[in-house]
Formats: sequence, C-alpha cells, structure tokens
Amino acid sequence: KRNEEEKKRKEDEEREKKEREKEEEERRQFEEAKRLRELEEKKAEEKRIAAEKEREREESETAENIVPDENQVKAEEEQDTDVENEEDKLGDIEQNKTESEENAKKTDDVEDDEDEEDLDMKEFLAWKASQKKKKSS
Repeated sequence: KRNEEEKKRKEDEEREKKEREKEEEERRQFEEAKRLRELEEKKAEEKRIAAEKEREREESETAENIVPDENQVKAEEEQDTDVENEEDKLGDIEQNKTESEENAKKTDDVEDDEDEEDLDMKEFLAWKASQKKKKSS
C-alpha cells in the first residue's frame, strides 16, 4: 500500500512538473509572438514615416520648381474680374426685371381704377339720361 501511495505521489509530481513546463513554454511562445508583433509594428511605423518624409521632400522640390507665369496670373485675374462682372450684370438684370414687374403691377392697378371710374361715369350718365326721360314724359 505504501508503495502505491509513493508511486501515486511521484506520478502526481511528474504530472504537475509537466503542466508547469507546458505553461512556461506557452508563456514563452506568447512573449515571443508579442515581441515579434511589436517589432513588426515598429518597422511599419518607421516605413510610414520614411515614406511621408520622402513625399514631403518631393512636394517641396516640386513646389520650388514651379514658378507662377505672369501671363497666367494676369489671365486668372481677368477671368475672375469677368466672372464678377457677369454676376453683377445678372444681378442688375434680375433687379430690373423685379422693378419692371412691380411697375407693371402698379400700372395694372391704375388701369383697373380708371376702368372702374369710367364704368361709374357711364352708369351716372345713363341714370341722368333716364331721369331726363322721366321728366320729359
């Protein structure tokens, strides 16, 4: 019985030892994977920074080589002025149209009033004529 207990104890110790070794190996693998991932991220960041610096260098070289053409600048300014003038003309046309519409409405109102006055005068003259007929009869 004692031998069995001793044997069982040794088996338990051996199993625990193997479990610890397995856990340690898993931890080492995890740490190694983590270290590799961080290294890859660092390299990717360094590449991104290098590419950005290269792009900025190329842009500055390009900007230094581009000198505005005086004729082009004048043409752009004239075009801007032409556009502004066209916008002003369109605004004036719209204003004139609005004023014309308002004047036409006022004229129509005056004509309506005159037509009403003419009608009133005709009615008055017709009434006056009928009064004369009544007196003469």
